[in-house]
Amino acid sequence: DTEKSSSRTRKFSENVDSKKSQYSSKASLGPKGNKKNVQYRSVISDIFDGKILSSVQCLTCERISTTKETFQDLSLPIPTKDHLHMLHGHNTSTLTKVGACGEAKQGWFSWMFGWMRNWFIGPTITLQDCLAAFFSADELKGDNMYSCEKCKKLRNGLKFSRVLELPEILCIHLKRFRHEFYSSKISSYVSFPLDSLDMKKYLHRDCSSQVTVFDLHAVICHHGTAGGGHYTAYCLNYLNDQWYEFDDQYVTEVEVGQVINCEAYVLFYRKRNDDMVPLRQKAMQLIEAREPSLMEFFISKQWINKFNTFAEPGPISNDDFLCKHGGVPPHKINHVDDLVIAFNQSLWEFLHQRFGGGPVCNHLIPCTTCQEELEKLQFRQKSEMDQFIQLNDKFHEDDGPSVIYAISMAWFKDWENFVRGKSDTPPGPIENQRISYTKGGQTYLKTNSDHGQLTAETWKFLHKIYGGGPELFIKQNRGNLGGQSPPVTHKSSSSSALGKSGGYRGSSQGDIEREADRPSKQEVREEENMEVNDCTKGQEEAAPSLEQDSEGGEQNTEVEQTREVEQNTEVEQTREVEQNTKVEQTREVEQNIETESEQIKDRKITQDSQSADTHNSTEHQKID
Repeated sequence: DTEKSSSRTRKFSENVDSKKSQYSSKASLGPKGNKKNVQYRSVISDIFDGKILSSVQCLTCERISTTKETFQDLSLPIPTKDHLHMLHGHNTSTLTKVGACGEAKQGWFSWMFGWMRNWFIGPTITLQDCLAAFFSADELKGDNMYSCEKCKKLRNGLKFSRVLELPEILCIHLKRFRHEFYSSKISSYVSFPLDSLDMKKYLHRDCSSQVTVFDLHAVICHHGTAGGGHYTAYCLNYLNDQWYEFDDQYVTEVEVGQVINCEAYVLFYRKRNDDMVPLRQKAMQLIEAREPSLMEFFISKQWINKFNTFAEPGPISNDDFLCKHGGVPPHKINHVDDLVIAFNQSLWEFLHQRFGGGPVCNHLIPCTTCQEELEKLQFRQKSEMDQFIQLNDKFHEDDGPSVIYAISMAWFKDWENFVRGKSDTPPGPIENQRISYTKGGQTYLKTNSDHGQLTAETWKFLHKIYGGGPELFIKQNRGNLGGQSPPVTHKSSSSSALGKSGGYRGSSQGDIEREADRPSKQEVREEENMEVNDCTKGQEEAAPSLEQDSEGGEQNTEVEQTREVEQNTEVEQTREVEQNTKVEQTREVEQNIETESEQIKDRKITQDSQSADTHNSTEHQKID
């Protein structure tokens, strides 16, 4: 009676397209996540499941794409007045053109009464109008254009649908609630038939259903607004053909007129097949005759229930108690008597000739093939579980494993259910994609992802059996770091070198003094060798430190790996710059030394020349 329950029911009924796809996907997905032709049956699916074929036609290339869907209810729109005129082809006249005079007067009177009623009250909406609106073709244009696979472009299209298989109980939901800018309820009265609802004109040409007529058996009504309300129901008792109203704990007998005039929200129609009545009577006669038979035949209780209640029970199906080898599966042999009914030969022949199906079963024999497969499966489950427990105990005893792998817990839970016997289907390949991401061509573990830790031996054990991946490391030793160098810190001597190679132009005395202070080539080489040794020593000191950190159990997260790569890149760049700087400085020093040496030689030659000139002048003076 609350708004919450009202909203929950509306979501369940009105989101039919979403529910269809979810139901269809569950029926087509296998245990490994791969698409398989697997059909899940239950009493609900047997009663309420129908199939519909949705088609979209491209108006440019006229290509038609089709999709089969399973539905458990049809959500029908309530057409507006304009939509009704379009559905009826704007034919509002019901004038009888042919017939007796009295019939003509009745036609004029009906037309006038209907016209006045529509003027004051509005047009009457029928359930057939809602069905016609649902199965009518919709144009896909504007913002809702169709992506054609043949044209490879957005095109105008036409969408339409038809029924491939009618359910035993047809559930029809009327969309009385709108959720656009605000929530509102459509309270328009929709008339519906109590019996003989014919769905024949909405069937596809390949529809397998032979019975197309339905009778009303129940109605759900909503009282209130879109914000909240109350639900009641009307149901037909087929034993006394009487309608009853169900309002919480109160059950009241009502007239059929009250049901016809109710504001229907969900309608339940049951398929009607009058030809099944004599068949059931004939079967009862064969049972009561007790005709002696040398052989007895076993038929599934599920199919017998369909024969007694369904309009179209379909072929005989004994698959619920027989395996594909024709025997009884090991897990059903102890209670197989609860699944079958034994009949004489005459009744079996009558039912099999009328409905077909099978397989034929005269003896309830345990299947030896299934028993062998079961024993192999149990042995595999036990072996895998024992091996994992042994490796896991070894993992706990090891204080510092060198490598730790990550594995998705979602996949591991499926595997655990398999080895514990909760499921007979193996989990399929290891799926670590949900806990990993790829960046720069490398795969990393997602932070805070749902994963478990395994040793290298355990990972190889599981990967050898199931395959899959990718491999994700939580912790690695130094040998598995992929050649990444550790961050190295070394001092920069570029500023001092640049200071030593500062300007050296000036007097000869200053040049000589700077030359005396300047290092020789051998000293420069020794200094470079010392710096290289310092770098090598720093790397050797950093590598043991990294190994100690790895042995301490630190996890190499994605942030640490990125930081280490950046530091290594910076170290290499710094080292390259320093080496280039030192080479340039060495060349410059050598050039300066050679230049200064030449200048000194030139000055010495000049001084010797001046001294010689002075000596000669002195000798000339002495001679004079």
